[in-house]
Amino acid sequence: MPAWRIDSDKRSIRRFDVAASDAATHCFIQHVVLSAQDNNELCVDNAAITATHMQPPFHAEQEFARPISAFGSADLTDEEQSQVKVFVDERKLEYDAQRIRQSGSSRRDRILNEYTIRPGAIEPDRNRPFWRFSCAGFVIEAYRNANIVLVDESLGSLPLISLTNLRHAYNFPLLDNAEFRTELGLDGDGPWRVVLAGYVMNSLNRTVTEIKASAYQPVEGDEYFPRCT
Repeated sequence: MPAWRIDSDKRSIRRFDVAASDAATHCFIQHVVLSAQDNNELCVDNAAITATHMQPPFHAEQEFARPISAFGSADLTDEEQSQVKVFVDERKLEYDAQRIRQSGSSRRDRILNEYTIRPGAIEPDRNRPFWRFSCAGFVIEAYRNANIVLVDESLGSLPLISLTNLRHAYNFPLLDNAEFRTELGLDGDGPWRVVLAGYVMNSLNRTVTEIKASAYQPVEGDEYFPRCT
């Protein structure tokens, strides 16, 4: 399978492959990023990469501050890599413009301007002329631009996630604030159907043919990689 936990074996990670970091709970995937360059020496003793990702804020081709816990590949062709690059470059231009507009904004406002939890991606509109993403939504949409649908995001297909698990997935103390949750798409006290970072990693734990042929159907336990059963 083309997805692994980091261990002592040295493995290659290519540009626009997906890398992930754990939450404090071992194997609970908290964050996913796109590798910004090729790396042929990735292992437990060398688990730092340059990444493009939505944290928030959006970061393009910057050293990722956290150690990588796992990574996966869809074995992108040159054409697919080019399509992902177009998507990334367009988002960078949007967010560079947004940085100028939001100079002096509070962290809370920056999160709400750029981030979303449910759904995982929101297209530009009149009020926000740029995309909003969760970390998982950013990776999923980048691959969708290359005609690869990683995860089945239809609401009836996603597992229900409690607020407790969301606290593992999103390191936002403000998640305990109901108004803040609502602004990120989480009405009420939950549970909710949310696209989690672990779903992206489990979607890549298939053959390349399967990854490119059909979207992955998440199940309960896929917030962990490998899946917790």
